[in-house]
Amino acid sequence: AISSHLIQNTLAFEFFWEGISPMSLFGSAPAGPGFAGGSFGTPQGGSPSQLGGGGGGLFARTQPGAPVEVPGFFLADGSGGLRELRAPAPAVPTPQDDNIAPAEGDDTSAPNAVTASRLNRVVCVSSANVGYSEAAKDKEMLPSALEYEAIVEEGNGTNEFALTLKITLEYESAFPKEGMVVWLKKHQQLICDETEAELMLVETVFQDYVQGRWVTITTDVRYAEEAEAMVQAVITTDSGQTAGRVKTEGSVEDAKLGPVGERGRIVLTYRCSQLYSYAEMALGGASAGSRSLVPLALQLPWAALDNPGNRCAVKAAVRAPAGASLLDPQANVLAYRDLQQSLQGGSFGESQVVIVPGSDASTAAAAPSWRFECKSLPPKPTLVVAWLSIPDADDGWEQLQGTLPKATRATLLKATPEDIRLLGVFIPGKQEAHLVRCQIETEAPQRSSNSVRVHTDITISDASGSTGMTHGRSGQSASVGTIRALLNQYEERRLLKRLEAIPKLREAGVLLESDIWNQIFVIFDHGVRKEFGIETSVGQLDAATVANLLRALAGVDATAESALQQAGKSVLLDKWRQALVNLRTTTPGGATSFVEGTKRAKQRYLEEVANKHRGKACTTYVNFDTDGGNNCGPCYAAISALVAEADVVQGHVTGVGAWVDQDCASRVAKLLKGTASLSLSFPEQAEADKMFRQDLSRWIKVLRTTPVNVTVSAGSVTWAARHGERHENGVDVLFAAGAGLKFGQPDVSEPTFTKAALGGLQAGESTTLYLLSRWSMEQLAATLRIEVEGVQARVSVGAEPLKGVALGHHWLSLLGGQGSDDTTTNSAVLCTRLRHRLEDDISFAWNLPTKSGSTAAVGRAKTEQRPPVPKEKQPEEPKVPEIRQELAHRGDVQQQQQQQ
Repeated sequence: AISSHLIQNTLAFEFFWEGISPMSLFGSAPAGPGFAGGSFGTPQGGSPSQLGGGGGGLFARTQPGAPVEVPGFFLADGSGGLRELRAPAPAVPTPQDDNIAPAEGDDTSAPNAVTASRLNRVVCVSSANVGYSEAAKDKEMLPSALEYEAIVEEGNGTNEFALTLKITLEYESAFPKEGMVVWLKKHQQLICDETEAELMLVETVFQDYVQGRWVTITTDVRYAEEAEAMVQAVITTDSGQTAGRVKTEGSVEDAKLGPVGERGRIVLTYRCSQLYSYAEMALGGASAGSRSLVPLALQLPWAALDNPGNRCAVKAAVRAPAGASLLDPQANVLAYRDLQQSLQGGSFGESQVVIVPGSDASTAAAAPSWRFECKSLPPKPTLVVAWLSIPDADDGWEQLQGTLPKATRATLLKATPEDIRLLGVFIPGKQEAHLVRCQIETEAPQRSSNSVRVHTDITISDASGSTGMTHGRSGQSASVGTIRALLNQYEERRLLKRLEAIPKLREAGVLLESDIWNQIFVIFDHGVRKEFGIETSVGQLDAATVANLLRALAGVDATAESALQQAGKSVLLDKWRQALVNLRTTTPGGATSFVEGTKRAKQRYLEEVANKHRGKACTTYVNFDTDGGNNCGPCYAAISALVAEADVVQGHVTGVGAWVDQDCASRVAKLLKGTASLSLSFPEQAEADKMFRQDLSRWIKVLRTTPVNVTVSAGSVTWAARHGERHENGVDVLFAAGAGLKFGQPDVSEPTFTKAALGGLQAGESTTLYLLSRWSMEQLAATLRIEVEGVQARVSVGAEPLKGVALGHHWLSLLGGQGSDDTTTNSAVLCTRLRHRLEDDISFAWNLPTKSGSTAAVGRAKTEQRPPVPKEKQPEEPKVPEIRQELAHRGDVQQQQQQQ
């Protein structure tokens, strides 16, 4: 039987791989099966700079136009065939072209490359035991079919992404005339060193194959003890039914199904709220920073061709958001080669084969998707990699003279009628209530004419030795010079664009004459190379003054300079002129330390702004410009300290060049509460104009920002208790989403209800509140009162963007303590007992098991008469496969290294 099976599978593989023999495709086959139980881990030395090899970078050794082959990487052509990945090497200019050696921390991997440890890698780590009515028990039974269906969609935050994943495990009985019971334990396994997000089980379905068709067994959530008792009653009696149950304990699912005849299926649907993503680098000067990369990898099981476990059909399908595409393997062949290098050896053990789609693999423009399937297992560890390129959500900009919102808006997010019903809960006193989300968009209240606002722009700019690289030597770019010289020009133009906007912002009432505008420049290499600043009263910058300043700073304009002298503003001109001289004369230096530049920027802000203007409203916008990666020191800690102590509202990272560490740049941007624009070269004129407009938009939003406090209430409702009528809050706030938010003591100014008090919000920012309402949606819209600094918000009703299971999972995650780090709990309201009460209600209503294992999904259906499986013949409890400890340890070590 094994010999016949071997021949059939060998022929099938050779036909599928279009003449490529399994041995040449996969190398020597491993001896035994590996149903996601082989060696999993990440490559040796996970830092991007180490992947370059000898400091030269993988792409540095390849001549432009020379053929590049990526061993073990294959493209699916859409018709079932595979071809090896090969493409001509693109031209990638680097500082090495000018004999500048990379330093530690410079990313010498290819543009857009990712390490294996940063893949969003789904691994089906499971163990199943089976028992029969009469035959002997069987251990470590492998499935006969495995299917992944992955849907990547927008997440909760800007440029964040979530995953819905359905895994179907099918088991075939060796004794179809008997009843079979399958007991499965499986890790919820998403391996990625860059995120702590988990796969959370949101839906379970069982299926039994009866007389040539699948009978679906849907599940209901019940308390775990009741669920187990029901399943045992079905399995041990001649009921003519099949039952299944699944519960979650920590990161392990425990599923049981039986009795089945010929075949049975366990279908598990998961939700992951946050995938690892990073900013895409534009190859050239176009579309800089406009897309994010989400590397998704689905690990297939494997078994040698002569192993019976090889008889397992596999299928993988990936669907992406509208406008998404797959990172082009031809244009980015060097990035794919870097990934191939990263996947080999290390704690991965077996080298990985990777299947990627071709550039034409998407099947629909509205919902790009790709599918791979095979009738038997590969004989070696194989990943299906969908390296998604997704457009950024916010690509617009503010209009200086456009209409600014004049009031804070609160939008109650009304779910579909069915979802509203499922979000209903019962609270103490037999009172009905429901859960609803509310989005608040804040606008600064009218400022007093005698108020003073201090705004600071901090520019932290890289002048390390690598910025001495010559840009545009090929003649393909209009921008020619060293990277540092071009950064000087870029930063000067950005500064003057903001200066030009000041009079218009005064007219719009965003800035007042009493306000102060500061500039702090810190230019660094391995230390502080240069620093300077300007402090200007906004009252000095009227339209005529700014127009003359711009002409005088652009060159020798005697008329403009004379006008400034006559207006008594010679000192103002001298300050600005000296600042531009300092900037224009900046030259490349030594190594790179993001830490030193950031620490000095914070110190200078504290000395020249915070201490000097103590008691005044202060806001800060940060621009971080670089051409490489951090060489030494805990840069993320330094950035976090700057944000915490320098009144930073938002920031932006601009990265230019092949040595930019895209992961580091993306993390710095996130810490600055902003985004990153990355490009292999400086953008041409049209694209540069777009980038300046977007930068101006972000800057204006920060100028409109002031710290605000919010109160939320909706009057009171009454109900009759034993002692008489009592009052309850019409609405309670359970959670608030947003960085730096915190709940204060409740406002007790009203005798019959309290108001939730929320601080840490900046005017111009938005937040989402999670409400427990005792009013209906219509009543809540009429009674909800949200005040920002005493000014009442306008309340309206809009559509809830989350629908169905995604909405239920979102609420259950928060109530189960699985929310994001940016979600704040109002502990004055949501005590432990109320949290558990609401969690149980949502678990039962939405049919979602809790993370704690207190509830389980269980179902049964009429199938056919089968011999019962007595308790003593049922399978023994499977031992869940252990996750390799070195994986977790390595992740901790890498995280510490990255923080340093």
